[in-house]
Amino acid sequence: REQQILARLAREFRLPEGELRTRLGQLRGGNKNAPRREPEPATAASPQGIEALSPEERELFEIMLLHPELAPQALESIGSVELSTDVGRTLYEHYFELEVAGESLDFASVIIALEESHLKNILVSLDELARAKAEHAQEDGPQRLSGLIRVFRHRETEQERREHLAALEERRLDEQEGLALLQQLIEQERDRQGIPAPTDG
Repeated sequence: REQQILARLAREFRLPEGELRTRLGQLRGGNKNAPRREPEPATAASPQGIEALSPEERELFEIMLLHPELAPQALESIGSVELSTDVGRTLYEHYFELEVAGESLDFASVIIALEESHLKNILVSLDELARAKAEHAQEDGPQRLSGLIRVFRHRETEQERREHLAALEERRLDEQEGLALLQQLIEQERDRQGIPAPTDG
């Protein structure tokens, strides 16, 4: 499988296959102090294709594959804890490790750094899907990323709202804290619906 991927990369990027193999060896042996990630065993019940990712995760990786120059901003704005699947978080962590090491975040660099075969397959599928969708995309990369960040921020706000409501229902707050929290929830809901705050008089 690795030989097939290297041959594909060599053709796609017009690079000598030997150079790619050398680069692969450098990435694998470059950081001796980093803890080595053991490949995760695949189970028959766990989907291993791009269907294992949530729609938001697919959008995130498609953006980073098509626009690697936006990957640092994406990694800074969206944390791994915000991703909902194990596959998404694992793939994200590979991107993050390359970013911390100062490596390129383009397709070739990421796939060479991956050791898990199912992640390589997912990345190839994501790249093919991203390029096919790009022909009909109505938004450019920065617009897509901004929209995706808004989705994650809205999800974060909704999670906080649910936690606050649960705290009110369980009466974990004293009366003053409860009133302040209730006012905050009302203001957040007004902002979400675009309703202006009432004015005196």
